[in-house]
Amino acid sequence: MFWDYIKYVHEQCGSDLNAECSEYAHKRVEGLDWKQTNECVEDTWSSPNKEDWTKKGITNDYIDRDVLYWARYGSNLFPSVVINNQTYRG
Repeated sequence: MFWDYIKYVHEQCGSDLNAECSEYAHKRVEGLDWKQTNECVEDTWSSPNKEDWTKKGITNDYIDRDVLYWARYGSNLFPSVVINNQTYRG
């Protein structure tokens, strides 16, 4: 479902990813639930108030983990995959 969603979003929205496009993609990919996805995303912020995410000091566990991963493997620079702690680019 994730890859179907990603493919659809990139085909239909390009780099203009926003909530409207994401919600539309959810309706097109069987098995995705927009409400459930939003609840999951909201639960990743350190503040229980979803409106606070722009304030200094508010963190997101998933984003922070990705930033550390990217720093370790350099996978944010190019299309890449990490296999057995080795980064392969291409």
